[in-house]
Amino acid sequence: MDDCSPVNSLANTPTRSPDRSPISAASDSRCYWSDDATSTLVDKWGSLHKQIKKLTRNKWEKIAKVVNSRSGHSKSHKTALQCQCHISKLKTRYNREKSMATSSQSTWLYFERLHNFLQSSPDSSPPLASALRKRRREFPPEVTSRTRNQEEEAMSELFRGMEMFTNAYKAAEESKLKLFKDMEKERMDHCRKIEEQRMDFVMNLLNVFFKLDGGDQGNP
Repeated sequence: MDDCSPVNSLANTPTRSPDRSPISAASDSRCYWSDDATSTLVDKWGSLHKQIKKLTRNKWEKIAKVVNSRSGHSKSHKTALQCQCHISKLKTRYNREKSMATSSQSTWLYFERLHNFLQSSPDSSPPLASALRKRRREFPPEVTSRTRNQEEEAMSELFRGMEMFTNAYKAAEESKLKLFKDMEKERMDHCRKIEEQRMDFVMNLLNVFFKLDGGDQGNP
């Protein structure tokens, strides 16, 4: 039987030999987890697990202290390592129950509470947001402030560059439009002059014909 697993029934309890030492008996007592102790452990661990991703040794010691301070737990003193070991086994049982049934179908006593704690844990945060929070925690405030200022300056430079490019593109387009208008005006002027010259030529030619025709009629 696992050293840190709770005793659920007398059928799973090994037969005690008459010469069993007090040390072994004390060890079994420490590894026994009652429903009351397990419930206290789950609640205390869950409240901390919702706030931070990984619990430190100091946090586990505080959890063990809470478990041991509750009434009825004094005869089975738990260490931080035993609390961590028991939570690990409860999480394994939770995953097994979850793979077999939904939260509404599972009848395991601790499934619903573990489900709420694990689903709302920092592990469910978006990877990018978690990475950004981790990066902020890794650097002191002055470094973070300096980095933020550098990022703001870089963004300002980028916006200035984009504005310069936009202005240059706008000026180029306006220049092309002006050139097109000037060329169109020159073309229209040239066409008008050609038309005027053509009309002058036609009128002059008609005058010549009229004169010739009039002269022919005046002769006997």
